[in-house]
Amino acid sequence: MISFERDFYHFLEGLVDYARWAEKIDHTSKHKRLKRIVSRWNSPATIYEAFEALIQRHRHSILVISYRDDGIPSKEALRALLLTYKTHVYEMQQAKTYALSHQKSNELLFIAT
Repeated sequence: MISFERDFYHFLEGLVDYARWAEKIDHTSKHKRLKRIVSRWNSPATIYEAFEALIQRHRHSILVISYRDDGIPSKEALRALLLTYKTHVYEMQQAKTYALSHQKSNELLFIAT
């Protein structure tokens, strides 16, 4: 199943690509939703490789990742991936209630150096 988390962050999408915002809107939908796109970030089957490519690309930088502890990949898998490229991974967490979710979870902050 492909989820479309991007739907929840449409405000950010608009800021990032404001010049092309109008063409990203599905004008045939009642509530003017964003057009659906397929991305390796949207699929549990390919999100790990998306993280790996991103981390590998920035392996010479200090990496800071904010993440939900119930996300895919698991926090353990993400930590192990970071340790593939970085020497130290620091993890902090804080309980959060998200406006668009009824589940309780923790917000994680990974800092990899």
